[in-house]
Amino acid sequence: MALNISLAPSSPTVQLHLPDGRALTGPRGATVGEFLRVVKDDFGAPIVAAVVNNELHELTYPIETESRVQPVTMDTAAVFMLGSIMLYMYRFSVVGYSFISSLLSWTVAGLAVTLLLTFLSARLRGVVRAAAWISDRVTVFLFLLIPISLVSLVVVIYRNLF
Repeated sequence: MALNISLAPSSPTVQLHLPDGRALTGPRGATVGEFLRVVKDDFGAPIVAAVVNNELHELTYPIETESRVQPVTMDTAAVFMLGSIMLYMYRFSVVGYSFISSLLSWTVAGLAVTLLLTFLSARLRGVVRAAAWISDRVTVFLFLLIPISLVSLVVVIYRNLF
């Protein structure tokens, strides 16, 4: 049985496939941000970037062909950035001020880890779930830590003054 395959004319529209199986259709050349604006309310945090066909791009990236897209939200990016900051803090607590001399290499290492985890989040749903779980816990921790720290500061000032 021979297959009936022929050339098709180029379509003025393209499809963008989301991880949950839905597809968005729009004009060829529209930005990924314009496509994702349609589904932005489905995410708990603002969309700040997108992984298009396994490559991280900003929202101004034009879609010219049918593509698979994984939105990167602020909470996912924030968790990875928080991890980089925690890496800095740990390194500073261990080494002290001599850490400044190796700041560039730690910056590059932190950025590489952040980009790697961001890339993996598009491929591994577990990374996204873990990042969301951690961001929920960190948010609760910060809401508890900041007021407690302020109360502690007031107590220390009060004890030293009186």
